[in-house]
Amino acid sequence: MKRLFFCLVVLLLSVQAAVAQNPLPKLICFATVNDMPAYPGGIKALQDFLLANVKYPDSCVDGCIQGKVVVSFIVNPDSTCSDFKVIQSVDPLLDAEALRVLKLMPKWSPGRIDGEAVRVRFNIPINFRIPPEEIQKDSVKSAKTVNHARK
Repeated sequence: MKRLFFCLVVLLLSVQAAVAQNPLPKLICFATVNDMPAYPGGIKALQDFLLANVKYPDSCVDGCIQGKVVVSFIVNPDSTCSDFKVIQSVDPLLDAEALRVLKLMPKWSPGRIDGEAVRVRFNIPINFRIPPEEIQKDSVKSAKTVNHARK
């Protein structure tokens, strides 16, 4: 019995030693860390990037399709972004546009735990909104078309 207990203690100590040598395995992905990943230039620069690159699909404008697409991705220790996934969908065309633009992003500064760069899952919402004046223009066009059809 003493020998079994001794073997268990030695096994536990060897496992703890192995974990202590490599406390943050490469496959672990964190949601929150001491220092969160950051887009170069900050949140304002990210907003400017999205505004400059997102193209609202014409068919979605015509169909008045709007809403918030949320995309999840991983910021890797080498500053690259990968594993893009739509976690809140609105329309396949809007989802595809959100993915297309986010895959164009430059490298981020990685998230860190105790100074060590780690993989961090990050979510970005992209709001697709049609300006009210665009909706009114479309409804005026539709009304004109209907009026011409009646004459």
